[in-house]
Amino acid sequence: MAEERNDELLPEGQDAMMVYINPELIQSLADVSARKEQSFRELLEAAEEGDLDAQYRVAMNYCNGTGGAQRDESLAFRWFTRAAEGDYIAAQYGLGMCFGRGIGTEKDPERAVQLFSQAAEQGYPPAQCELGLCYELGSGVEMDKERAAELYREAAEQDFAPAQCNLGFFYYRGIWVEEDDREAAMWFAKAAQQGYPRAQYLLGQCYEYGSGVDKDMDRALELYRAAHEQGYEAGSCALGLCYDQGVGVEKDEAEAFRLYQETAQEDFPRGLYLTGQCCEFGHGVEKDEAKAARIKLEQERRRRLRIDKAKAKAARKGVEYTGEEYATDTLPADSLAADSLAADSLRAGQMPDTLARDSMSLDSLSADTLDMEGAIADSIPADSVYRQIKAYRNVKMYRTDSQMICDSLVTMNTDSIIHLYIDPILWNETNQVTSDYMDIYTANQMIVRAEFIDRPIMAAQIDTVRYNQVKGKKMIAYFRDGKVYRNDVNGNAQTIYYLQEDENSDQVQGLMYIESADVTFYLDSGKIDKITYRDHPEYVVYPMDKIPETQLLKLPDFDWFDVRRPTRDEVFDRRIRPSRRGDAESRRRPTFPITERIDRYRRFLMDNRRWVDRLDRLTPEIVEWRNSRRRK
Repeated sequence: MAEERNDELLPEGQDAMMVYINPELIQSLADVSARKEQSFRELLEAAEEGDLDAQYRVAMNYCNGTGGAQRDESLAFRWFTRAAEGDYIAAQYGLGMCFGRGIGTEKDPERAVQLFSQAAEQGYPPAQCELGLCYELGSGVEMDKERAAELYREAAEQDFAPAQCNLGFFYYRGIWVEEDDREAAMWFAKAAQQGYPRAQYLLGQCYEYGSGVDKDMDRALELYRAAHEQGYEAGSCALGLCYDQGVGVEKDEAEAFRLYQETAQEDFPRGLYLTGQCCEFGHGVEKDEAKAARIKLEQERRRRLRIDKAKAKAARKGVEYTGEEYATDTLPADSLAADSLAADSLRAGQMPDTLARDSMSLDSLSADTLDMEGAIADSIPADSVYRQIKAYRNVKMYRTDSQMICDSLVTMNTDSIIHLYIDPILWNETNQVTSDYMDIYTANQMIVRAEFIDRPIMAAQIDTVRYNQVKGKKMIAYFRDGKVYRNDVNGNAQTIYYLQEDENSDQVQGLMYIESADVTFYLDSGKIDKITYRDHPEYVVYPMDKIPETQLLKLPDFDWFDVRRPTRDEVFDRRIRPSRRGDAESRRRPTFPITERIDRYRRFLMDNRRWVDRLDRLTPEIVEWRNSRRRK
């Protein structure tokens, strides 16, 4: 199936959640799907007969939704368990990942460590690396960096790229082992030769700054490009910084901004920060201070969300939280100057190298991130006047073309963003969108963009039991003149789509289930103009009378909330509570004698020029030194 749908397949007036597909195309797709199913049935029969390798392959197919199998985490867990009980090493590792990630079962880090240990004792490199990660992070076992280094070495000596990269990082940072830049560069090179993107980026840093190797900017650029081409955000930012400063290449601020913006669209913290700086100071793009302020506010919101999660995790473990707090620092205005290149180096605020990928294409137990501590300034000047609106408990909004509900809402005139929290739901004509929280961006009292974050699902009703559904990690809708013209679904996009003869027909011909990395809907006058599926989409098509019982008809977390859709009377027919501002202002305000005495003495010292308020901004070097002291 082509990644971009042919315009001829889209009848005039097609609804935004409906696509017409020629019946001949349906039959051809069904034939391909049938061949996959035949192969999978044969594999399943071998697994039922006790073939351990077949059991493992069946588990992998269910886990990834490949090979003719529909993705089913519970069945994947069951087959991993059967194969692991037969001492199949790869299945022991896969079952450990299920317990570590909560795939088809409840999370159980201790059980995951047991299974990783069983496979690691038999010399299985992915299990050795993942077990090392558990010891490094203290997940399911007491933290032991020495044991982590030993396990990384065992896997690295078997040419397992993620372990080689992690071991190299230990040498670079001097984590338990003696700091040795040459040894670090050697391990990075081994992993980079296998195409491991993080190792390519880290080795590029070594060549750029002469850490353990001779400086070679051409080689560094080659490695940054290799990491960028694999979608590794840190590599894209490093390449962008080279274009930004003309280091090793001809200076091209526009290309630098393009690279920064690519990573910002993936919510990469460094990319967001650099994109904001470009907008604020007009580097490679027209100066847009309002956009820069919005980006800074988004950074701060995400940073606070990360801090809240870390505090909650510490509370669950019953330990004291000693990490980053809400207080922010201010970076110098020329943060895109040469010093920012050094700030992006290996020694400038990177988190531990915890990315360990395996044959299951699952993320590691801990996200591999690059964070710039202290890189966020308060986006509201101290002497500015701003207006803020907050709404709590059972918030409802009504427009003739859209309705919305949520638990809480916050908006400020400084950024024109409406933040909706706790189970928000948006209805637009026949479509419904749900997510954990939403951000609605406005300009000139018009919606320009809407972001649906964490478990977003867009659905449209076909009849009382059937719904077209699209789900991903993040969903972004773009508006022009108040109408949606593009809708992006990013990360693990899943689509359940019912095929109809045409827009006026009530008869449903078949069901199509599609999985892809990303999908984009292009709309014209509210109707679909084109659909693009990215990164090897996989699909299966069933006639309505041949849909198997294992096929999902509703995506996880989907529900139809039409009964909660607010009406005009529900929103506008409400009694307004009388204001109590006058009563509050008439009350006597408290006094603070000690504070007043300190202020009087301070003014006395300032009048006699014995006191001067210092408003010096902290330099990046001081911020780095302070943060390193905190980590100790």
